[in-house]
Amino acid sequence: MAVSTPEINVAGFFGGAVDNVIMRLCDVFLAVPMMLMAIVIGAVLGMFNGFFVSFLRLPAMIVTLGTASVFKGIMQGTLESKQLAVIPAGMKAFGKQAIYTATNPVSGLSSKLPAAFLVFVGVLILTFLVLRYTMFGRGIYAIGGNESAAYNAGFAVKRTKFLLYLFAGVIASVAGIIRVCMMQQCHPTNMLGMEMNIVAGVVLGGTAIVGGKGTLTGCVLGTLLIVLVENSMILIGVPVVWKDVFVGLLTVIGTAVSAYQATHSGTKRRTRTQAKEAQHNG
Repeated sequence: MAVSTPEINVAGFFGGAVDNVIMRLCDVFLAVPMMLMAIVIGAVLGMFNGFFVSFLRLPAMIVTLGTASVFKGIMQGTLESKQLAVIPAGMKAFGKQAIYTATNPVSGLSSKLPAAFLVFVGVLILTFLVLRYTMFGRGIYAIGGNESAAYNAGFAVKRTKFLLYLFAGVIASVAGIIRVCMMQQCHPTNMLGMEMNIVAGVVLGGTAIVGGKGTLTGCVLGTLLIVLVENSMILIGVPVVWKDVFVGLLTVIGTAVSAYQATHSGTKRRTRTQAKEAQHNG
């Protein structure tokens, strides 16, 4: 209309606002079920691993490596998983949100601290509280140190291990959701092959490969060091293929140091025990 009245303008504004709200609600209601479905799937896959490790007593390393190949094959083969360039607008908007933006006044380049960082902090706090202040968390450390001793102390070993893998599956699914939001697309093979980086970061952060020892702070710092070194290698022009060599070396060295510390600590403990027994008998 060439001429409009105030009533028509107000109605048009109100109608546009309603449409905008409805569209945003649709985006939210579309994104939330998808994210909940992803979390449920992650929990189910974690329970699958937990069943084999806790109740059938199969080696954890073999089970997780084997199921990873099975899950990948199902995703890429049977389900014909393909790259999805379109994701719900709510997830896309969340991936673009930033807590803080720093801009270089000379070059004009900017760097953002994404809102997804808050999810990372939330997961860290939740995990810290679980490990520090719950019997489930203390049971994880006890089982890692000595499974038989943990059982004799009254911990439900099978249930604790089963719930641990369920918890790990949920966290992995949350990480996948955040990755999709940050990348603005869903790529089924994007995170494949990152397992060694995680193992290297955790071992480098002081977690004993034999179990019973480790902190969240060490895991975060170890993983951060891996990322910083990898990025530095790219910036100074080191070929990308050498990144895998670096991660592999760190994994081997970290595992060797961890195993040596565990063996040395056990030897010292046995020596002190024998010395006390000799003094008591003498």
